[in-house]
Amino acid sequence: MHEILLVAVLACAAYTVKGITGAASAVVFNTGLLLALAFGLAGNFTLQDGLAWVALTDAATGLFMLVLLRREVKAEPLTLRMLAGLLPTCVLFTVVLSLSAPEVLGMVLAIVLALCGLWLCLRRDAFGSMPIDRAKTLAIPTGLLAGVIGGLFGMAGPITFLLLGPASRDPGEFRRRTVFLFALVNLVRVTQLASMGQYTNQRLLMAAWTLPVVACSTLVGMALHRYIKPSPFRIGLGMVVMVAGAVALWKLLQPVS
Repeated sequence: MHEILLVAVLACAAYTVKGITGAASAVVFNTGLLLALAFGLAGNFTLQDGLAWVALTDAATGLFMLVLLRREVKAEPLTLRMLAGLLPTCVLFTVVLSLSAPEVLGMVLAIVLALCGLWLCLRRDAFGSMPIDRAKTLAIPTGLLAGVIGGLFGMAGPITFLLLGPASRDPGEFRRRTVFLFALVNLVRVTQLASMGQYTNQRLLMAAWTLPVVACSTLVGMALHRYIKPSPFRIGLGMVVMVAGAVALWKLLQPVS
């Protein structure tokens, strides 16, 4: 019961954010989970359990949002090019995930989260500041890089945002693009994890218990989308993620007494 409550609380925060932005759920969920693990508050719930859980719920909510926004979302050259770079490396590093030691994964995740948070705080690129032709040129290499942390932690968002943010005219277009992109990527990733035997009965039961929280939080976030100012939201989220990642890293580096 303790683990279900923890995951439900983290899911509420993560999928409200996803409803608002179209992405970032894994960043928020992994931040909270890593802190809980570092301070011994996660019970029997492991980092691997969390990564499998968020992959499954990201795939489900991605399809859910795709259906709800089906009249707005469409395939376009920019997102298709990014998908061509993102998908292969995501598949490759999902395999690396299954071979990695939990201690190493935790350390790497803490560092990545701290850097992602720092980037969110410092980023200055405004919507519409990048010409679409330049964005198309950078789409494949950006996708290749995003697939690395996408495969390891389901967190392709921060690197993807480097391109899709400036290349989108407004938050609405940005969300439409991320919904299309991550719905496809997350569906492939969760299918791959399932084929690798990552979904035990216990993990599926956890997903079933928390799915109502995930669905409601996503709908709340989608309703809040039009009322959220992008810059303050990004900076606030970045500060939380950066500090949490740094604290978790500090805690993980402490010698075991």
